[in-house]
Amino acid sequence: MQRVVHTQPPPRQRGPHDSEHFSGLPHVFNCATLARYLDVDLKTIQALAQQGKIPCRKVGKAYRFFAPAVVKWLLGPHATLLDAP
Repeated sequence: MQRVVHTQPPPRQRGPHDSEHFSGLPHVFNCATLARYLDVDLKTIQALAQQGKIPCRKVGKAYRFFAPAVVKWLLGPHATLLDAP
């Protein structure tokens, strides 16, 4: 008779979906919720999406934004990070 040994899987590596930026947030935004989250006008988000300047997917007639991609875009190479005094 063979003995079966159950082992724990290795710890999952943290990826872009595990960032502290997303706790309590939906993982997918529509234009209106992203505009509220970023505190910008709805038309600004729509224009950025139509121009391809913000990461998104078009689903039917609506744009959808994946939260980790938006945070990565915000923290991208041209982001200005202000130092605390």
